[in-house]
Amino acid sequence: MQCLTTSARLADETQVDTAKAANDAALIMFTSGSTQVPRPCVQTEAESLSRYQDYVSMLRPDANGLHCVVHPIGNSRNQLFATLFAGMPYALLDIDSVGVHGVLPWFNKQGVTCARMVPSMLRTLAATADAGITAPGLDSLSMTGESIYGADVAAMRSVFPEATLHAVYACSEAGPTCATVVTPEMQVPSGSLPLGQALPSKTVSIVDSDGVELPTGQVGRLCSGS
Repeated sequence: MQCLTTSARLADETQVDTAKAANDAALIMFTSGSTQVPRPCVQTEAESLSRYQDYVSMLRPDANGLHCVVHPIGNSRNQLFATLFAGMPYALLDIDSVGVHGVLPWFNKQGVTCARMVPSMLRTLAATADAGITAPGLDSLSMTGESIYGADVAAMRSVFPEATLHAVYACSEAGPTCATVVTPEMQVPSGSLPLGQALPSKTVSIVDSDGVELPTGQVGRLCSGS
């Protein structure tokens, strides 16, 4: 559940202190995240903006294109606002409305150029696609929520031959943190894909149990900041 908040402290918007506004609460998410214990998580205006900017970096804005998020997947709000920031139309596709076999034809009919889904959905699409049916108009595919393997890259290319893959590492509380980018020209990697590079608005470090940054090669906790 996500609760949006607004701020109306001043009648004259020209007097708003932007530094303070950046730290105002934009929304409250009730999420179990990675802890399996439901709890509220406050997201500030600045944090919200940085998340949207990170998702925009994964899109290829096209005024004639369509960004589609294939349900079920969480945090569709982030993709919605990122898509609007990029100046693209947005659609949330419920598989029940078209069926698995109808997804690729629907992508082609609607002119989908960017999409987001979980790896399990991609595997299902690739395994059940009718012979010769692809969606070559898709330029960008982002996936998160599960481990992603080289076999998934091969599966993607069988149905989305022109797509660049953004394999995103994220959690509900911190949002997207890192991404591995695989372009159509790159060889299919073996094994699981690495976490990749930190996204533009993020800093990433490995720390010990006391929060002290560890030297290269040491095992510890992943610490992400904006």
